[in-house]
Amino acid sequence: MERNSLGLDGDVSAIELFRSIEHSFRIDFVNGELDRVQTVGQLANIIEGKLAARDNPAAPRISRVARAFARLEVAAKRFAPTATISTATRLAEVAGRASRHRFYEDLKQASGLDFDTDQLGFDFRLFFPLVIGCVSASAANHLGMTDHWAASFGVVVLVSLLSATVTLTFADHFLPVSTEKTFGDLARNAADLNVAELSKGVAPLSRPEIMDVIAGLAARLTERRRAVDENTAIV
Repeated sequence: MERNSLGLDGDVSAIELFRSIEHSFRIDFVNGELDRVQTVGQLANIIEGKLAARDNPAAPRISRVARAFARLEVAAKRFAPTATISTATRLAEVAGRASRHRFYEDLKQASGLDFDTDQLGFDFRLFFPLVIGCVSASAANHLGMTDHWAASFGVVVLVSLLSATVTLTFADHFLPVSTEKTFGDLARNAADLNVAELSKGVAPLSRPEIMDVIAGLAARLTERRRAVDENTAIV
C-alpha cells in the first residue's frame, strides 16, 4: 500500500515546496516555524493564520481557476482576436505559428500571471541532442573519421553536450506549443502559482482550497498530482 504523502524525495524538495508556497500566497515563514510541521493539515494551519489578517471574509468567493482562465482568455485574444476560447481549447489552436517562447511570454505579460511552462507538455529538447549525437557519430564512422567504438561513443557524448547547450538555450524560440495541453491546464497551473494575485478582493481560501494549492505546488516537484487530506505527510 502506497504511503499517504506528497511524494517529495526529501528535505530539499520540502524546502522548495515551502518557497513555492511563500511565493504563491505572498507570505513569509519565519525561522523555526516549520520545524515541527509533518502533515499537510499542520502546514495548512500556519497558512490559514497568515492569511486571516489579510483577506476580506465578506468578499465574494470565486474560483481561482476561473479567475485565472478569465485573464488568460483576454490575453489570448492577442493571438486569436475572433476565436471563442474555452477551458477545453488547446493552446496550439490559438498559438498558431508563434513559438512557445513568444506565446508564453506574451500570455504572461498580457495576463499578469506566472505559470510553469516546463510542466505543460513533453519537452523533446531532452531527446533531440542525443539524436544529433548519434547521427553525428554515424556520419563520422561512415566517413572513416572514427574506427573504434570508444571514438564513436566520444563523438556521441561531445556532440550531444554541445547540441544540448544550443538546444536548451534557443529551442523555445522556434519550438511550437504543446498540442496536448489546454487553456484549462494552463489556468489550473496559473491558479496554483498566483494565489495571492488571484485572491485580491475576494473571500479567503477555504481549508480544502489551501490543501489543494499545496498539492498543486507539490506536483510541480514530483510531476504527479496526488489527493491530499489533513494527515498527508509532507515528506
